[in-house]
Amino acid sequence: MTFLGERYARRGEARPLIELRASVEARARGVPTPAVVAGALYPAGLFYRADIATELISEGHSLADRLWGPGPPAGGAADALARAGRLTRALEDAGVLHADLNARNVLVGAGADPPAAHVVDLDRCRVLPLGAHPRRGPMRRRLERSLRKLGGRHGKPLTEPQWEALRAGFGAEGP
Repeated sequence: MTFLGERYARRGEARPLIELRASVEARARGVPTPAVVAGALYPAGLFYRADIATELISEGHSLADRLWGPGPPAGGAADALARAGRLTRALEDAGVLHADLNARNVLVGAGADPPAAHVVDLDRCRVLPLGAHPRRGPMRRRLERSLRKLGGRHGKPLTEPQWEALRAGFGAEGP
């Protein structure tokens, strides 16, 4: 637990506004992310708490829950990983740099055919100007590190075919 918990220092732009702006721009650039529908700030002296509400992703679960949660992953682990890889590539192509892309910030829905992957927690994203070409790799490495860590924690690391599915998704265009 951090010293501030769920509180943020009241300096600069509030996190819900940053997330709203990043979400609107990411969606405009074709990145699947739930639409922000409401937000609230609760000031308390030098700090504030904040809540943000987004649209519901039908039967959406984090990639981590799809891989290590109860029951088999919808559509199979390799399919969920390939979709996460394509989502990462879509973020790169759109110039939306997610500072904390991990297996908990990728939602995999079950309602679509095939189920779509969506990115969440955009409050620390940096959206580059249109036409900018971000380096490939940092978000990919962050997601891979998260998957290795969770695989170790659950005693069930990803298999080589699963890693290949993720990396094939990185090479594919579009979400």
